Amino acid sequence: MKINENDKLYGFTAVSIDTIKEIEATLVDMRHDKSGARLLLLDRRDDNATFTIAFKTTPTDDTGVFHILEHSVLCGSKKFPIKDPFTELSKNTVSTYLNALTSGDKTLYPVSSKNPKSFHGLVDVYLDAVFNPLALDNPFIFMQEGHRYELDGDGKLTESGIVYNEMQGVYASADDYADYLISRLVCPNGTYSYDAGGHPDFIPELSFEDFKKAHEKFYHPSNAYLFLDGDVDLDDILPLIDGYLKEYDKIECDIEINNGGDTITDIIVDTYPIEAAEGIEDKTKVYLCYNTYAHGDTVSNALLSAVTEVLADTNNAPLTKTILDTGLCEGFNFFCTSTYAINSLNVFFSGVKDGKEEEVIRVFKKAINDIIKSGIPRDVISSAIKRREFKLREADFGASPRGMMYMRWILENAMLGESPAQSLKYTDRINILREKLDTPCYEDVLRRVISSPHATLILHPDPDFNAKREREKAERLNAILSKMTAEEKAELKAQNEAFRIWQQTPDTEQALKTIPSISREDLNTVPKNIPIDVISYGGREIISHPLYTGGITYLYLFFDVSDASEDELHHLALFVDTVFEWDTENGSAEDFKNQTKAHLGSFIMTFHRTVRNSESKLYLMLMTSCLEDERDNALALIEEYLYRTLYDDKEILESNVRQLSTYLSEDFAARGLYYAGIRCAARLYRYDAICEHTNGYEYLSFLKNILSRGSEGISDALDYFKKTVNKYFRRERLTVSVTDSCAVEFAKRVIDVVHSGGEAAGTSEVGLLPRINEGICLPTSVSFTNYSGSYNGDYSGVFNTLSSIASLELLWNEIRIKNGAYDAGFTVYTTGTVSCHSYRDPSPALSIEYYKRVCDDIDAFLDTDPDLFKYIIGVFGATDTVTTARKDGFDTTKRYLAGRTYEDTVKRREQCLNTTKEDLKAANAAVREALANATFTVAGPREELERIEGIDKILEL
Repeated sequence: MKINENDKLYGFTAVSIDTIKEIEATLVDMRHDKSGARLLLLDRRDDNATFTIAFKTTPTDDTGVFHILEHSVLCGSKKFPIKDPFTELSKNTVSTYLNALTSGDKTLYPVSSKNPKSFHGLVDVYLDAVFNPLALDNPFIFMQEGHRYELDGDGKLTESGIVYNEMQGVYASADDYADYLISRLVCPNGTYSYDAGGHPDFIPELSFEDFKKAHEKFYHPSNAYLFLDGDVDLDDILPLIDGYLKEYDKIECDIEINNGGDTITDIIVDTYPIEAAEGIEDKTKVYLCYNTYAHGDTVSNALLSAVTEVLADTNNAPLTKTILDTGLCEGFNFFCTSTYAINSLNVFFSGVKDGKEEEVIRVFKKAINDIIKSGIPRDVISSAIKRREFKLREADFGASPRGMMYMRWILENAMLGESPAQSLKYTDRINILREKLDTPCYEDVLRRVISSPHATLILHPDPDFNAKREREKAERLNAILSKMTAEEKAELKAQNEAFRIWQQTPDTEQALKTIPSISREDLNTVPKNIPIDVISYGGREIISHPLYTGGITYLYLFFDVSDASEDELHHLALFVDTVFEWDTENGSAEDFKNQTKAHLGSFIMTFHRTVRNSESKLYLMLMTSCLEDERDNALALIEEYLYRTLYDDKEILESNVRQLSTYLSEDFAARGLYYAGIRCAARLYRYDAICEHTNGYEYLSFLKNILSRGSEGISDALDYFKKTVNKYFRRERLTVSVTDSCAVEFAKRVIDVVHSGGEAAGTSEVGLLPRINEGICLPTSVSFTNYSGSYNGDYSGVFNTLSSIASLELLWNEIRIKNGAYDAGFTVYTTGTVSCHSYRDPSPALSIEYYKRVCDDIDAFLDTDPDLFKYIIGVFGATDTVTTARKDGFDTTKRYLAGRTYEDTVKRREQCLNTTKEDLKAANAAVREALANATFTVAGPREELERIEGIDKILEL
């Protein structure tokens, strides 16, 4: 539908129209005449339709009111009066994105779908949720999603709530805690000095009345920004939106972002949590933060972003190398942000030597000033600009739909009073960056920022950090309890009992039927069939996908390393983690990195795991992408990396091992669920044991062992790197995949440059971990659990439906809703592993007990003869994802390497689509067999681990 300026359409008026040639789109800026709501319509060809309703939400405290609102409004509404429409939508609709997001100055409610009927339903539910939520009249929703007090069996006062527990997990991360502290220094008492997600110490201060007042003030259409993108039927969606908005009259909204006071320049010293076993020597963290340019100053922000990239994106980048070579710290980060009204340049030193905090800051400032004086090499900046332009033109955002990314950029600009399309109009910005290569502008923007006042935060490690917080929390709760009268205690118990009854009372069938659904006829049951040609050349396979890629060639080199031993796996993982750290025969590591930026879209070395004919396969995968006229350069750089890299610098490797060890230790606290999951599954299947040895606790132990062995350990690792090239980078182990409409000849040339003379890969002999229950000590106050077992038998699409039922119907209610964990799930993997998990879980022992009886609950649920089709819809929705040529080609290659065909995918989808109660009962019997021999891993605080019955061993980081 073509819209012209000043056109009237379903209650909206088109205010302005902007052409965005970079993405072949038109942006229509519209206003709703009656309510004042703003609609930004991105008219662009995309079979995936996207909708968002967003509100400018500016916190004035740390109670997390907007985060709690975000959760709570999705717990039922006037038109859809059930307790959890979000979960029901996951079952009943086909969505490519379904979520809600709270950030420092806005709250977003985005959905997207390729199915027009599902899209209409999603938009309807989200609009009713934000404007007519039941949470305003039902305090139980606030208690469940936000926070509540409870009296346990011993009469002790406790507190819980889903957001409260989530944020306890967030604040277990030292960097997240540092972000909170430093934001209060950069813009004191301003909008961004408060945590919109909520600080766990202050979340309990939020009252139900203030919660309701926040909704009344901020969730009015006059403060609403709506977004539509893709192939949207406007004659269907705009009347739906108008139906909600026309109930409101336009009001004046005085919601402004407060920039706060001047930056506090005093050095602030605090502590951060660490596990005692890690030790505290030389583990101080230092953070500097400078205010930079206004959000609308896109050129200055782009100049500064380019500068930070070229100065510090690898250990060999000029600034990073200067800092690390002093030996004053283990790690250094230097980057800028430009997503808010107030943007910042961030400097972070990790592993700072004790007593050297001020010295490392002085070294940094001198190094920056020296670089400004000497100038930044323009060829390096030019390479960074080329890579940035490539990425913008490619517009590949991985699993995120393009519409979601465009939405965030457009709404970010609109809410800050700037041109909504400016982020998408990157051509002029890129041209300006190139034009300014002949000027001192790059040094000037850096000089201006570095010479401005800045905040300084020093964090010392404290093994007692969480224990102190728990003691303070206990004292606070005891003080509250001591002031409660007998009547107030009785009232609290009665309230909690009523709350539990409300939670356990199922929604009526009548209420459940209000949730939009689709029929079998509306469901796209045929999976996409990506073309694949397998060609033999020089005794090797070329897997070709002749797809339109917009002139980009995507190339993957798979070197089979399946016969690597456990020790070899550890060294291979370290090899992969240090790709850009080594000089080559042709130049320095920095030279090589800049060459890849100048000529390639990407250059990545990683692992690829798969299972073929019941055998675990492991590949070293080198992935690169380039424009057609850069193929010669790509070929030269691949050959240089594979055979001309010099692995001979012990100091570089030792520095990297220290950084990796520290990073991995801290990452356990942030991604405990991932590490608990692979640790647990490594007891069952070689596929997962490989992952544990290349990116889990075993790999972390290997890194620490290298450091403990000193020079000998480093020398052995370097020797192994050289052996890796000779043993694994051989033609006899190579499979090539290429995605492009005409790139087979290029793939042949790639094979020609790979050296021959090696041996084909043998069979993996990696052993499984012992079948015991383990805990991993983390400096957190919440836990991550994984409970896994294995079954014998073939995988069927029926397991997808079973997983959907168990996750969305049972674990979600029992572990998230009742026990307050942030998330919970149930998965049956194609490898034969069955896994139950919980995320940011305050009660891991309760979760484990539930996993033990979940099969009984599955059988009981099936005996109620539920409508199975809605769970099948959810499964198909999860597989109907957005794709790009790169993703289509890679996914099809993965399937081929696993020995699966398109017909296998069709078969599994048909099995899922035709699932019966009897099928599910049989599948549950296999799951029962698996969980009968299950073990568990819990990553969490020591105090919690010691309370869990059945733990055989507790591991230290």
